[in-house]
Amino acid sequence: GKTIRYAHMATVAVLPNGTMVSAWQASALYEGASDQRIYWSTSDDCGHSWGAPIKLDVPMTMPGGAAQWSPVLWLEPPMRGGSGGDSQRRLLLFYTQSSRRECVRPAAGKQPKLWVPGGDIKMTALMETLPRPRTGVSEGEDPSAARIAEWGYE
Repeated sequence: GKTIRYAHMATVAVLPNGTMVSAWQASALYEGASDQRIYWSTSDDCGHSWGAPIKLDVPMTMPGGAAQWSPVLWLEPPMRGGSGGDSQRRLLLFYTQSSRRECVRPAAGKQPKLWVPGGDIKMTALMETLPRPRTGVSEGEDPSAARIAEWGYE
């Protein structure tokens, strides 16, 4: 694979079985490059060793790609009175993905140009067979119009 030259914004969650999950943004070039993606990995020994990084495999909304930013992991709380137990709790990953071409900025001596931080706020479930990201707030949209209820949370 490519050599990672830039990594930033690590987040960690601990699953009920003790497995640690970490996610971060990384690029083979530099912060804001079009190849900047969210990666994640797991550890079953309290962080002493980690599995190979896995690139978040989600469809890109911009042709040619756009930077992904600011990963945050969140483990769903146990359902009140529910019968599913810990096995039914999903590990959710929230992140942003650049979404507007006019937000690409030149960078002195750097090619390709850089994406500015931010963009559409997205959410996907990690460690599921087919994670499908959903957009909660589109860039430029009134943030008070966040569609969290559409994600299944009210």
